[in-house]
Amino acid sequence: MAAFFVFLSPEPVYNFRVETNVRHRPDHWVAMIAPQSCKNFLSYLTAWLTIAAWQAISCSTGYGVATLVQGMVALSHDSYAPKAYQTMLLMWATMALAVILNSTTGQFLAKFEGLVLMFHLAGFFLVLVPLVYFAPHSDPSLVFTTFMNLGGWSSQTLSFMVGLPVSAVCFISVDCAVHV
Repeated sequence: MAAFFVFLSPEPVYNFRVETNVRHRPDHWVAMIAPQSCKNFLSYLTAWLTIAAWQAISCSTGYGVATLVQGMVALSHDSYAPKAYQTMLLMWATMALAVILNSTTGQFLAKFEGLVLMFHLAGFFLVLVPLVYFAPHSDPSLVFTTFMNLGGWSSQTLSFMVGLPVSAVCFISVDCAVHV
């Protein structure tokens, strides 16, 4: 819900006050906008929540990459059975690689990111065009009005709420407008 309001109303907040030499972290905005009586507490709380969120996102990204690697190995080798400790080791290796690359390749990182962007754009169209062209097409009313509970949950609402975080991961950075 909070991300919805951040996404909905960044423009009035940004026009409120602009300083060129200050990095506009969320705690800075809270300190500027909050009532005087609770400004310090809310700013402090926001800073700590932001740090916790950064740590959680780092771990979840490492975990996601580790499970993707394990999934690719399991797909190509039938005898492979993923284990939890292997996921953890792959997660730490992924995070260590990210730290090393970001720390040592600063002058090449922008060029590398541009190359990765080109691969992503090309891959997007190389996957999307055949999928749209060759996929079987259904009636739009079937697509947008039919809801299925194939997970065996006790109600349609519970099924929706269990499936919601999976699709919400795609929009995890809806607050990116705050960081521009």
